[in-house]
Amino acid sequence: MNTSLKTLIIALSLAGFGQLSNAQEQAVATAIVIPDPVATMNGIPLSKASFDKFISFIETQTGQPAPTDLEEIKAIINEYAIQFLLAEDAKKEGLDKTEIFLAQKEIIELSLLANAGLTAKIKAIEISTADVEAEYNKRVEGIAGTEYKAAHILVDTEEQAKEIIEKLDKKEITFAEAAKESKDTGSAQDGGNLGWFKKGMMVDTFFDAVAALKSGEITQNPVKSEFGFHIILLEESREQIKPTLASLKDDITDGLRNSRANELLEKFKEEVKIEFLVK
Repeated sequence: MNTSLKTLIIALSLAGFGQLSNAQEQAVATAIVIPDPVATMNGIPLSKASFDKFISFIETQTGQPAPTDLEEIKAIINEYAIQFLLAEDAKKEGLDKTEIFLAQKEIIELSLLANAGLTAKIKAIEISTADVEAEYNKRVEGIAGTEYKAAHILVDTEEQAKEIIEKLDKKEITFAEAAKESKDTGSAQDGGNLGWFKKGMMVDTFFDAVAALKSGEITQNPVKSEFGFHIILLEESREQIKPTLASLKDDITDGLRNSRANELLEKFKEEVKIEFLVK
């Protein structure tokens, strides 16, 4: 069997349950009795031991738990049966004795062993509570205080800014209409909208002016910055909510494990002494 076809068959077998919902994964499964043999294929029994190995392979490849839905299990049995029968036909034709098959088998065994070795090393990596807490503190650092959603109009001179503020106060023009003439072309056509931001994301003079406003208020004096003069509208503000350690623990642990696995692999590569004899 060529590599492309083999890959396709394996892909088909994974497609049946590779996208289980969280509810399915976390639900307590209704017990499904898996008989031995599991099924017959053209009269040939499929042993439970062989099927269990196939399920374990899929779990390893996808990182997903085995399915608990009867129809999903039947779909996997069906795909396994197809692979089994194709393999039996190939054996009858002597394809398992060909030079190319034996070479591919050797490479696949090498790859599987290498992956097994790496997986064992990764599983041995210990992530301490202190490690998780330290990473958590890094992630949530700065997630505190108030966020602001504001819009602005940027002009060249203080006089221009004062004229616009006067028109806004007299309701001769809306903020969105005035914003169309803003030098900040990135926000001009969107009513001057700047989206949400927090301290450190804007120049200090601009941020301080925003923080002094109440929701719905417009600065009554032009705000000067290195870019020009701003008229600022504070649309709303909100307190940032810091996520709990419990809510991030699993994600942090996985991230640390993956990071250390990469470090381990790189260190292993560096320690390997390879002398190239190819000239």
